[in-house]
Amino acid sequence: GSWRGGAQRGKGQEQERVSTQYVMYSPAEALHKRTLRPLDVTKLRTGRRIIRRMKRRLAVLPGRRSKYSKHGEIEFKRTIRESFKTFGEIVEFKRTLKTLTRARLVALIDISGSMDTYTDWLVRAMYLFSRFTRRVEIFVFSTRLRRVTDYLLVSNLEEIRRRLSEELDLWGSGTRIGYCLKTFLESYGNLVDKTWVVIIVSDGWDTGEPELLRESIEMLRQRVSRIIWLNPHSDKPGFKPLTIGMLTALPYIDILAGTSIMEDYHSFLTFFGKSIKPMKRSRYQARYGVSARPI
Repeated sequence: GSWRGGAQRGKGQEQERVSTQYVMYSPAEALHKRTLRPLDVTKLRTGRRIIRRMKRRLAVLPGRRSKYSKHGEIEFKRTIRESFKTFGEIVEFKRTLKTLTRARLVALIDISGSMDTYTDWLVRAMYLFSRFTRRVEIFVFSTRLRRVTDYLLVSNLEEIRRRLSEELDLWGSGTRIGYCLKTFLESYGNLVDKTWVVIIVSDGWDTGEPELLRESIEMLRQRVSRIIWLNPHSDKPGFKPLTIGMLTALPYIDILAGTSIMEDYHSFLTFFGKSIKPMKRSRYQARYGVSARPI
Protein backbone atom coordinates (compact mmCIF):
# COMPACT_ATOMS: atom_id res chain seq x y z
CA GLY A 1 0.00 0.00 0.00
CA SER A 2 1.01 3.64 -0.29
CA TRP A 3 1.70 3.97 3.41
CA ARG A 4 4.67 1.59 3.37
CA GLY A 5 8.19 1.98 2.12
CA GLY A 6 10.61 4.90 2.04
CA ALA A 7 10.11 5.52 -1.69
CA GLN A 8 6.52 6.64 -1.19
CA ARG A 9 6.97 8.30 2.15
CA GLY A 10 6.58 11.83 0.81
CA LYS A 11 3.18 11.03 -0.62
CA GLY A 12 2.10 9.46 2.65
CA GLN A 13 3.23 12.55 4.58
CA GLU A 14 1.19 14.76 2.26
CA GLN A 15 -1.85 12.55 2.84
CA GLU A 16 -1.25 12.78 6.57
CA ARG A 17 -1.16 16.58 6.41
CA VAL A 18 -4.43 16.63 4.49
CA SER A 19 -5.94 14.25 7.02
CA THR A 20 -4.76 16.51 9.85
CA GLN A 21 -6.60 19.50 8.40
CA TYR A 22 -9.74 17.43 7.94
CA VAL A 23 -9.78 16.15 11.46
CA MET A 24 -8.84 19.41 13.11
CA TYR A 25 -11.23 21.63 11.17
CA SER A 26 -14.11 19.32 10.26
CA PRO A 27 -15.39 17.93 13.56
CA ALA A 28 -19.03 18.02 12.48
CA GLU A 29 -20.68 14.74 11.66
CA ALA A 30 -20.85 14.29 7.87
CA LEU A 31 -22.10 10.78 7.29
CA HIS A 32 -21.50 9.06 3.98
CA LYS A 33 -22.05 5.72 2.38
CA ARG A 34 -19.24 4.33 0.28
CA THR A 35 -19.17 2.32 -2.94
CA LEU A 36 -16.58 -0.30 -2.06
CA ARG A 37 -14.41 -2.24 -4.46
CA PRO A 38 -14.44 -6.06 -4.52
CA LEU A 39 -12.22 -7.74 -1.96
CA ASP A 40 -8.79 -8.81 -3.23
CA VAL A 41 -8.83 -12.62 -3.00
CA THR A 42 -5.03 -12.91 -3.22
CA LYS A 43 -4.49 -10.54 -0.31
CA LEU A 44 -7.20 -12.32 1.67
CA ARG A 45 -5.34 -15.60 1.19
CA THR A 46 -2.17 -14.09 2.66
CA GLY A 47 -4.18 -12.44 5.41
CA ARG A 48 -5.74 -15.73 6.49
CA ARG A 49 -2.29 -17.23 7.01
CA ILE A 50 -1.25 -14.26 9.13
CA ILE A 51 -4.48 -14.33 11.12
CA ARG A 52 -3.86 -17.97 12.05
CA ARG A 53 -0.40 -17.05 13.32
CA MET A 54 -1.74 -14.02 15.17
CA LYS A 55 -4.34 -16.18 16.88
CA ARG A 56 -1.61 -18.42 18.29
CA ARG A 57 0.44 -15.47 19.51
CA LEU A 58 -2.52 -13.79 21.22
CA ALA A 59 -4.05 -16.96 22.68
CA VAL A 60 -5.24 -16.65 26.28
CA LEU A 61 -7.67 -19.58 26.46
CA PRO A 62 -6.86 -23.31 26.69
CA GLY A 63 -7.77 -25.48 23.71
CA ARG A 64 -8.10 -29.24 23.31
CA ARG A 65 -4.38 -29.94 23.15
CA SER A 66 -2.37 -30.69 26.28
CA LYS A 67 1.28 -30.78 27.20
CA TYR A 68 3.04 -32.49 30.08
CA SER A 69 3.70 -30.13 32.95
CA LYS A 70 4.56 -30.56 36.62
CA HIS A 71 2.05 -27.80 37.36
CA GLY A 72 -0.89 -29.39 35.51
CA GLU A 73 -3.69 -31.74 36.47
CA ILE A 74 -2.97 -35.37 37.26
CA GLU A 75 -3.55 -37.67 34.29
CA PHE A 76 -4.54 -40.93 35.98
CA LYS A 77 -4.54 -43.18 32.90
CA ARG A 78 -0.98 -42.29 31.98
CA THR A 79 0.10 -42.52 35.63
CA ILE A 80 -1.28 -46.06 35.92
CA ARG A 81 0.30 -47.12 32.62
CA GLU A 82 3.67 -45.86 33.79
CA SER A 83 3.28 -47.74 37.09
CA PHE A 84 3.32 -51.08 35.21
CA LYS A 85 7.03 -50.49 34.64
CA THR A 86 7.58 -50.55 38.41
CA PHE A 87 5.28 -53.51 39.20
CA GLY A 88 2.30 -51.33 40.03
CA GLU A 89 4.11 -48.86 42.24
CA ILE A 90 3.34 -45.24 41.42
CA VAL A 91 6.65 -43.43 41.39
CA GLU A 92 5.43 -40.20 39.87
CA PHE A 93 2.06 -38.68 39.05
CA LYS A 94 1.93 -37.66 35.40
CA ARG A 95 0.41 -34.23 34.92
CA THR A 96 -0.83 -32.38 31.86
CA LEU A 97 -1.70 -28.78 31.19
CA LYS A 98 -4.01 -27.50 28.47
CA THR A 99 -2.11 -25.39 25.94
CA LEU A 100 -3.32 -21.90 25.12
CA THR A 101 -4.64 -21.94 21.58
CA ARG A 102 -7.72 -19.71 21.61
CA ALA A 103 -8.70 -16.10 22.13
CA ARG A 104 -11.84 -14.04 21.84
CA LEU A 105 -11.57 -10.91 19.76
CA VAL A 106 -13.12 -7.46 19.59
CA ALA A 107 -12.01 -5.32 16.65
CA LEU A 108 -12.74 -1.58 16.69
CA ILE A 109 -12.02 -0.09 13.26
CA ASP A 110 -11.78 3.62 12.45
CA ILE A 111 -13.52 4.50 9.15
CA SER A 112 -13.39 8.29 9.56
CA GLY A 113 -12.19 10.76 6.93
CA SER A 114 -8.53 10.55 7.89
CA MET A 115 -8.61 6.80 7.15
CA ASP A 116 -10.12 7.21 3.65
CA THR A 117 -6.85 6.26 1.94
CA TYR A 118 -6.97 2.82 3.52
CA THR A 119 -10.59 1.90 2.76
CA ASP A 120 -9.75 -1.28 0.81
CA TRP A 121 -7.45 -2.44 3.60
CA LEU A 122 -10.09 -1.69 6.25
CA VAL A 123 -12.69 -3.85 4.51
CA ARG A 124 -10.21 -6.74 4.20
CA ALA A 125 -9.34 -6.34 7.88
CA MET A 126 -13.00 -6.53 8.88
CA TYR A 127 -13.38 -9.76 6.93
CA LEU A 128 -10.18 -11.33 8.28
CA PHE A 129 -10.87 -10.36 11.88
CA SER A 130 -14.34 -11.89 11.61
CA ARG A 131 -12.59 -15.22 10.85
CA PHE A 132 -10.19 -14.93 13.80
CA THR A 133 -12.17 -17.13 16.18
CA ARG A 134 -15.69 -18.31 16.95
CA ARG A 135 -16.20 -15.58 19.52
CA VAL A 136 -15.58 -12.33 17.70
CA GLU A 137 -17.22 -8.92 17.54
CA ILE A 138 -16.45 -6.31 14.88
CA PHE A 139 -17.28 -2.61 15.30
CA VAL A 140 -16.59 0.44 13.16
CA PHE A 141 -16.46 4.00 14.41
CA SER A 142 -16.04 7.62 13.39
CA THR A 143 -18.19 10.07 15.33
CA ARG A 144 -20.38 7.13 16.37
CA LEU A 145 -19.92 3.43 17.01
CA ARG A 146 -21.68 0.71 15.04
CA ARG A 147 -21.60 -3.08 15.33
CA VAL A 148 -21.06 -4.78 11.96
CA THR A 149 -20.44 -8.37 13.05
CA ASP A 150 -23.59 -9.63 11.35
CA TYR A 151 -22.59 -8.03 8.04
CA LEU A 152 -19.49 -10.24 7.96
CA LEU A 153 -20.96 -13.61 8.93
CA VAL A 154 -21.98 -14.52 5.39
CA SER A 155 -19.48 -16.43 3.24
CA ASN A 156 -20.19 -14.57 -0.01
CA LEU A 157 -17.60 -11.82 -0.49
CA GLU A 158 -19.81 -9.84 -2.86
CA GLU A 159 -22.64 -9.84 -0.32
CA ILE A 160 -20.27 -8.52 2.35
CA ARG A 161 -19.13 -5.74 0.00
CA ARG A 162 -22.72 -4.85 -0.88
CA ARG A 163 -23.89 -4.64 2.72
CA LEU A 164 -20.93 -2.55 3.86
CA SER A 165 -21.51 -0.24 0.88
CA GLU A 166 -25.27 0.15 1.12
CA GLU A 167 -26.03 -0.15 4.83
CA LEU A 168 -23.06 1.51 6.52
CA ASP A 169 -23.17 5.32 6.57
CA LEU A 170 -20.27 6.25 8.86
CA TRP A 171 -17.60 6.48 6.16
CA GLY A 172 -15.62 9.73 5.94
CA SER A 173 -16.86 11.50 9.05
CA GLY A 174 -14.84 13.05 11.88
CA THR A 175 -13.41 11.00 14.73
CA ARG A 176 -14.38 10.75 18.39
CA ILE A 177 -12.37 7.80 19.65
CA GLY A 178 -12.99 8.38 23.35
CA TYR A 179 -16.73 8.81 22.88
CA CYS A 180 -16.92 5.63 20.79
CA LEU A 181 -14.91 3.61 23.32
CA LYS A 182 -17.21 4.92 26.05
CA THR A 183 -20.22 3.84 23.98
CA PHE A 184 -18.71 0.39 23.55
CA LEU A 185 -18.12 0.01 27.29
CA GLU A 186 -21.63 1.18 28.15
CA SER A 187 -23.42 -0.94 25.53
CA TYR A 188 -21.18 -4.00 25.17
CA GLY A 189 -18.70 -3.85 28.03
CA ASN A 190 -20.40 -6.69 29.89
CA LEU A 191 -19.46 -9.04 27.03
CA VAL A 192 -15.69 -8.75 27.50
CA ASP A 193 -13.32 -9.95 30.20
CA LYS A 194 -9.72 -11.16 30.52
CA THR A 195 -10.35 -13.85 27.89
CA TRP A 196 -10.78 -11.18 25.21
CA VAL A 197 -8.22 -9.37 23.07
CA VAL A 198 -9.05 -5.94 21.62
CA ILE A 199 -7.60 -4.73 18.32
CA ILE A 200 -8.06 -1.03 17.55
CA VAL A 201 -7.35 0.18 14.02
CA SER A 202 -6.87 3.94 13.81
CA ASP A 203 -4.38 6.66 12.89
CA GLY A 204 -5.13 8.37 16.21
CA TRP A 205 -6.56 11.62 14.84
CA ASP A 206 -9.31 12.60 17.24
CA THR A 207 -11.71 15.54 17.57
CA GLY A 208 -12.99 14.41 20.95
CA GLU A 209 -11.85 15.12 24.50
CA PRO A 210 -8.45 13.56 25.34
CA GLU A 211 -9.52 12.97 28.93
CA LEU A 212 -12.56 10.98 27.81
CA LEU A 213 -10.27 8.85 25.63
CA ARG A 214 -7.86 8.31 28.51
CA GLU A 215 -10.63 7.29 30.91
CA SER A 216 -12.28 4.98 28.38
CA ILE A 217 -9.16 3.16 27.21
CA GLU A 218 -7.94 2.80 30.79
CA MET A 219 -11.24 1.16 31.74
CA LEU A 220 -11.10 -1.06 28.66
CA ARG A 221 -7.53 -2.11 29.49
CA GLN A 222 -8.62 -3.19 32.97
CA ARG A 223 -11.30 -5.47 31.53
CA VAL A 224 -9.53 -7.25 28.68
CA SER A 225 -6.38 -9.30 28.25
CA ARG A 226 -4.58 -7.11 25.73
CA ILE A 227 -5.05 -4.06 23.54
CA ILE A 228 -3.35 -4.14 20.15
CA TRP A 229 -3.35 -0.87 18.17
CA LEU A 230 -2.77 -0.92 14.42
CA ASN A 231 -1.82 2.46 12.97
CA PRO A 232 -1.34 2.78 9.18
CA HIS A 233 1.54 5.21 9.77
CA SER A 234 3.32 3.10 12.38
CA ASP A 235 5.50 1.17 9.96
CA LYS A 236 6.77 4.28 8.15
CA PRO A 237 10.43 5.17 8.72
CA GLY A 238 10.80 7.72 11.50
CA PHE A 239 7.23 7.36 12.74
CA LYS A 240 6.43 8.84 16.14
CA PRO A 241 2.92 8.78 17.68
CA LEU A 242 2.42 12.54 17.97
CA THR A 243 -1.35 12.79 17.48
CA ILE A 244 -3.33 13.57 20.61
CA GLY A 245 -5.19 10.29 20.33
CA MET A 246 -2.03 8.18 20.09
CA LEU A 247 -0.22 10.04 22.87
CA THR A 248 -3.23 9.62 25.15
CA ALA A 249 -3.74 5.93 24.39
CA LEU A 250 -0.11 4.80 24.26
CA PRO A 251 0.34 3.99 27.99
CA TYR A 252 -2.56 1.51 27.78
CA ILE A 253 -1.53 -0.26 24.57
CA ASP A 254 0.26 -3.61 24.68
CA ILE A 255 1.44 -3.62 21.08
CA LEU A 256 1.54 -0.73 18.61
CA ALA A 257 2.01 -2.12 15.11
CA GLY A 258 1.59 -1.07 11.50
CA THR A 259 -1.29 -2.17 9.32
CA SER A 260 1.15 -3.90 6.96
CA ILE A 261 1.21 -6.87 9.35
CA MET A 262 -2.05 -8.05 7.77
CA GLU A 263 -0.59 -8.47 4.30
CA ASP A 264 3.16 -8.83 4.75
CA TYR A 265 4.42 -11.85 6.67
CA HIS A 266 7.85 -10.35 7.35
CA SER A 267 6.20 -7.26 8.85
CA PHE A 268 4.04 -9.47 11.06
CA LEU A 269 7.12 -11.29 12.39
CA THR A 270 8.79 -7.94 13.08
CA PHE A 271 6.00 -6.88 15.40
CA PHE A 272 4.85 -10.22 16.85
CA GLY A 273 8.05 -12.26 16.79
CA LYS A 274 8.93 -15.57 15.18
CA SER A 275 7.70 -17.75 18.02
CA ILE A 276 4.47 -19.69 17.54
CA LYS A 277 3.86 -19.87 21.28
CA PRO A 278 1.40 -17.53 23.01
CA MET A 279 2.87 -14.26 24.19
CA LYS A 280 3.43 -14.04 27.90
CA ARG A 281 0.65 -12.26 29.70
CA SER A 282 3.06 -9.94 31.45
CA ARG A 283 2.74 -6.20 30.83
CA TYR A 284 4.02 -4.96 27.51
CA GLN A 285 5.24 -1.50 26.60
CA ALA A 286 4.46 -0.34 23.09
CA ARG A 287 7.29 1.25 21.13
CA TYR A 288 7.26 3.33 17.98
CA GLY A 289 7.08 1.23 14.86
CA VAL A 290 8.67 -1.88 16.35
CA SER A 291 7.42 -4.83 18.32
CA ALA A 292 6.45 -4.26 21.93
CA ARG A 293 8.85 -5.58 24.53
CA PRO A 294 8.13 -6.85 28.05
CA ILE A 295 9.00 -4.53 30.92
